[in-house]
This record gives sequence, structure tokens and C-alpha cells, in this order.
Amino acid sequence: MKKHIYLIAVIVVALFYSCTKSATSSDPLNEQVGSAATPVTSAMAFTSANSYTVTGNVRVYQKDGKLVLALENFKSTNGPDLRVYISKEMQPVNFIELGRLKSVQGNQLYDIPGNPDFNTYKFAVIHCQQFNRVFGFATIK
Repeated sequence: MKKHIYLIAVIVVALFYSCTKSATSSDPLNEQVGSAATPVTSAMAFTSANSYTVTGNVRVYQKDGKLVLALENFKSTNGPDLRVYISKEMQPVNFIELGRLKSVQGNQLYDIPGNPDFNTYKFAVIHCQQFNRVFGFATIK
């Protein structure tokens, strides 16, 4: 009986730790697109979602013939497995993953593969893949 109680306690502690562990860095970043980059879209503000807080702006730039998504003056609630998407919807179903969120604060750059149509892929989304929760989104215009 004591072995079962001990085993249950270990499992509960392991589950609690894995659900609260932050996988995203909180070190501020200051990545810059540089003066040679050309803005493709306007800077649009993030909207928070699902009781999380996301602030800052998103903008797309053309740099060296490639598209780059810039998170500017960005700050987000931390969480496990945060990802950056461009999506056709605010709740991502049809999306392109740009990568793991590098940090919950600061200026960040993400390469955009291909040449997506921003009339179709109209949202930048911060999404927790592990729990399928949107932390915030911004319209790309």
C-alpha cells in the first residue's frame, strides 16, 4: 500500500511539473531587420486571447529577397511549447509554422517560407501547441 501511495505521489509531482514548466526563454531579444529591409505590411498590434497577455506589433519585411516576420516590442505570458504561426484564422487550423517562440520578450525575426498570400494568411498567432491554446494574435495588413 505504501508503495502505491509513493508511486501516485511521484506521478502527481511529475505531471504538475511538466504542465507548469516554461519552455520559452524570458531573456529579452533585440533582433533587427536592418536598414536594407523593406516593409511589406503595416505594423499591427497584438490582441491577447484566452486570459493570456500578448503585446507588441507584428510586421512583414522583405530582406535579401526573402520574407521575414518581425515581432516588435513584443511581450507575452510565458508557457510551454509556444510557437509562431501565420494563419488563415485567429484559431489556427490552416497555418504555416515559423518556429518556436524564441523569447517571451523583445524584438524577434522569423523567416517566412515561400511566398504566402497575406490576403489569405491574415493572422500572426502565438500558440501553445502542447495545450492547443492561442495566447495572442495580430492581423497582417
